[in-house]
Amino acid sequence: MFQVQAFENSAEVVSPGTCGLRICDIDRAFCDRVVKKLKGLIRKYRQHCRRDISLRRHKKKEPPR
Repeated sequence: MFQVQAFENSAEVVSPGTCGLRICDIDRAFCDRVVKKLKGLIRKYRQHCRRDISLRRHKKKEPPR
């Protein structure tokens, strides 16, 4: 899915197909919270995209006039 690399005072989140996000000069607890928040946002975005695609598939077409 995506990789998280945590260093002493920074964290790097890398998702396939996207740029890396590097967060510097922060403590480890803050890194963990940011990574957790990013994972939640990515999960919600993917669910939204899947729901949008399924709605488009099942949308009834109007009969021609």
